[in-house]
Amino acid sequence: MRISGSANEPYRLIQVRKTHPSYWTEAVGVMTKLPLLYHDSVSLGHGGRVALRANVEIPAERSRGRYQSLDFVTTHLHHERHDQDIRLDQAMQMVVLNERRRIPCR
Repeated sequence: MRISGSANEPYRLIQVRKTHPSYWTEAVGVMTKLPLLYHDSVSLGHGGRVALRANVEIPAERSRGRYQSLDFVTTHLHHERHDQDIRLDQAMQMVVLNERRRIPCR
């Protein structure tokens, strides 16, 4: 019940798989009960790594009656210590998420 939620407030899972064929069983994801407005993803390279953004709506009673939304971003960055430039490049690619077309979820 904790995972599936209730009939009135089910959880929603948004996920994106890694793009490299050797890692097709790996993914990143966001699970939420909040209303999902849109989601987007970007390929980060280096082992098929990806970043996923999910934008959710904050309930009016929690946001003082004003419309507000919140972005959740999840990723698995390159982990080699000697490749800091790769991690920086991947972080900069995630900035692109703000400039790309959003996929509406309603």
